Amino acid sequence: MSFIEAVTIPKWGMTMTEGTVLEWHAKVGDKVERGQELLEVESTKVNNVVEATVSGILRRIVIDAGEIAPVGALIGVIADGAATEEEIEALVASYAHRLNAGDGESGDAAEGRGPVRRQRERAGNRPRQQ
Repeated sequence: MSFIEAVTIPKWGMTMTEGTVLEWHAKVGDKVERGQELLEVESTKVNNVVEATVSGILRRIVIDAGEIAPVGALIGVIADGAATEEEIEALVASYAHRLNAGDGESGDAAEGRGPVRRQRERAGNRPRQQ
C-alpha cells in the first residue's frame, strides 16, 4: 500500500493568511527524511523553514519559488515509490479550492479548472496571474 503526504503552507500566527515560497531545498525526485528542511516560506512577519513530516520521495512541487499561496494551500507532495501519478493528481485536485481561499476571484480556479497563482511583487513589477 502506498502513502502520499501533502506539504502545505503553514500558519505561523493568528493573522497569517498567505506565504511566499522563497526557495526549495529539495527537488522533485529527492529522497527526504522526516525533519529535513524542504523549503523556506516568508510571511509578513517571519521567514521560516518547512520540514518534512514524513520520510519519502518529493514527488511534486506545486508552488514554485517566488509564488504566493494562502495558508493551507498544497505546495508539494511527498510519497513513496508505489504511489501512482493518478493518486498524486487526485491529491493535488483535492487541494485546488484552497489555492484561492478567500481571494474572491472567479474564473478557472473558482470553477475547479485549475489553480491561479500569484508571483511575489517586486519593485516595479505587478504580480502575474497564471
